[in-house]
Amino acid sequence: MTRILDTADGYSATAAPTTSGIIDTITGTSAAPTTITAGAGITPQGVAGEIIFVDGTGGVDITASPQIAAGTSDGERLKLIGTSNTDSVFLEDGTGLRLNGDMLLRAQSSISLIWDDSASLWVEVGRAE
Repeated sequence: MTRILDTADGYSATAAPTTSGIIDTITGTSAAPTTITAGAGITPQGVAGEIIFVDGTGGVDITASPQIAAGTSDGERLKLIGTSNTDSVFLEDGTGLRLNGDMLLRAQSSISLIWDDSASLWVEVGRAE
């Protein structure tokens, strides 16, 4: 399920920009997250800003390279939110991903990334563990 969030007004039916602020595409929910598999990794939709609720059945250490598919434009924002302690998702610094250290996405943890087109990688800009 994909919803659009207008930070000033709550959920909006369209992705059209408003004068009230930034709009993010939201993929999944905490109750119905996007399930990540080790070999497939994470594939954002290629929008300016996206929030993806994720889990990995039984706990997943992503082996795909890159772990997160390439962004589509410089400055693209991506936030991943973990939804389960049992079905966690593990990210490591590596090809296409520059992290400040390994990240285990579990219930209520998150990591924020930005796409650096010149270096062809996602760069960590913040996390909540």
